Amino acid sequence: MFLKLLFGKSIKIEDKKIGELKTRIKRDNPSINYTWTSAKLVASQKKETCFIIEGNSVGPHKQQLNAIYFIVDNLENLVCDVMTKLPEKSAYKDVLQGEWKEELYLSAIYPTDIWHPRFELTFEQLDDKALGYISVMWENGNITEIEVE
Repeated sequence: MFLKLLFGKSIKIEDKKIGELKTRIKRDNPSINYTWTSAKLVASQKKETCFIIEGNSVGPHKQQLNAIYFIVDNLENLVCDVMTKLPEKSAYKDVLQGEWKEELYLSAIYPTDIWHPRFELTFEQLDDKALGYISVMWENGNITEIEVE
């Protein structure tokens, strides 16, 4: 009871594509924003992807959910697009020496804007001891920025 008062009521929604979405709400008011989270192994990935989506007490915003579906459904094409742009970033050779699928996975997708389909996609190395990553800014089906660390 104390946790419910302090953190709100736990809400879960099952999504076939990105898994069980969870949030905690204090009031059942659709005008209040809440952050929904999920983690699921998506096609062609070797580790789970963490999904963070903005929404309200009813569920994630449909526009964000549809954008995430698009990203997941078109992940192979997105990776190819990133690969063509990577040579512009000299640091990428420190993160990626061989095949993308053997070295990197989509670790997280999260919004950079509550009301628009703008997301940051983080690709981390499969080796837990490696610190490198590739961060991609995605907006309306296009890659707008790439950061390699």
